[in-house]
Amino acid sequence: MAKKYARLEVMSFAITAAIIWSIIVFAMAILSETVEYGLHFVQLFSTLYVGYHSSLLGGIVGAIWGLVDAFITCFAFAWLYNLLCEHFDR
Repeated sequence: MAKKYARLEVMSFAITAAIIWSIIVFAMAILSETVEYGLHFVQLFSTLYVGYHSSLLGGIVGAIWGLVDAFITCFAFAWLYNLLCEHFDR
């Protein structure tokens, strides 16, 4: 008997992950500006997210980039996961 794998709701998964990631990216920008926590995180992601740096505006820009980036990545992940579940459910 074949196993039944749980499916992911692709849009819900992608939107949820994107919101959480954008909040993290924004919070790290603010924390790195105020208490200098997470400076290396901001430096690393500023190479990927143009305009992201330790400030309020940089945090907003980074959060927008993070939202788009995480949505695309997690959408692809959930879609591929469901595709593989269909393959292995046979």
